[in-house]
Amino acid sequence: MDQNTLASINPNDIEKIEVLKDAAATAIYGSQGANGVVIITTKMGTNRQEDIHYHSNIGISTMGHTPEILSGAEYITMMKQANPDVNLSDAPVDWSDAATRTALIHSHYVSSTGSNGRTRHHLSMGYSDEQGTIKRTGVSTMNFKVNIERTFKDNSLFGVRGNFGHIRYNMTQGTPPPIGSMSTIKAMTEAIPLRNAGTPFGSQLDDTSEGWLAGYDDITGQYFIQQAAYVKAVLARGLVLNVEGGLDYRSKERKRWVGSEIWRGAVEQGRAAESNDRALAYNASLQLVYDRVFDNRHHLTATLGTTFNGNNNTNEIIEGYKFFKEDLRAEGIELAENRQPSHVIRTRN
Repeated sequence: MDQNTLASINPNDIEKIEVLKDAAATAIYGSQGANGVVIITTKMGTNRQEDIHYHSNIGISTMGHTPEILSGAEYITMMKQANPDVNLSDAPVDWSDAATRTALIHSHYVSSTGSNGRTRHHLSMGYSDEQGTIKRTGVSTMNFKVNIERTFKDNSLFGVRGNFGHIRYNMTQGTPPPIGSMSTIKAMTEAIPLRNAGTPFGSQLDDTSEGWLAGYDDITGQYFIQQAAYVKAVLARGLVLNVEGGLDYRSKERKRWVGSEIWRGAVEQGRAAESNDRALAYNASLQLVYDRVFDNRHHLTATLGTTFNGNNNTNEIIEGYKFFKEDLRAEGIELAENRQPSHVIRTRN
């Protein structure tokens, strides 16, 4: 799973979004700005008064449309028409009703913004939790924002911006499964609408929504630290030196489990997979800008600058199957009788 930078930014912290498209505007970003640049600026205090703000939202989410499927009685009638000797008398069940829910969505945000003369700040904390309409799915996010800036007498300034937090995802078949593979959502419409019907685990078509809810995990937790510092030094009239630097560190752990409640897990006596992804991106830029207006008619602008960008990524993947005990699920991957060698991918540029 790719690292999602935008997911770590609380929308309440955004002051403005700019899109740079022409070559002159994106030149200072080097090759990374070849296709345009989106600049997201977060808030900073603008007045002397301390402004403390809090708000929260709460809502619900439901299925807008439930697929039409045969009821248990309709399924039995259809099967007997095809083969009169079929004897089915199991309890009918609506798998879509068993797998879905009215989901709760809520978010909370508190911030403190202000300034005292030459120093201004913006501090915030946010939390959101969004349940999925499919049971045992959802995403929760917590983040902390710290922006501080100090202005000096000659209009030079120094500032730091930090963003820290954690994101947790709980999914069902979050990545493209093998062709024909089941999932909680597919079982809602493809499973026989009878409980305990057919031969247990004769094929993946014996999978049910309840089985997937009980026997499948796809849980991801991600920590992120984003830190930036910048200096604007006024060297002379119209001549400014801008120096910026930043880093973005992310540590993500993803665990998947397929237990014996699911056909594939029953065949393999449980299968677990764990991936650990660590990514560090860093950048620095230096710009010398000259901007003057002469005689109220002539405008001269010149920029000399350089940028440096790099990143280091490490992704370690471990898989195992055949568990003598499934209680620990993916947490007990070390107990798998058959474990594939750890696979490590490293990239750097």
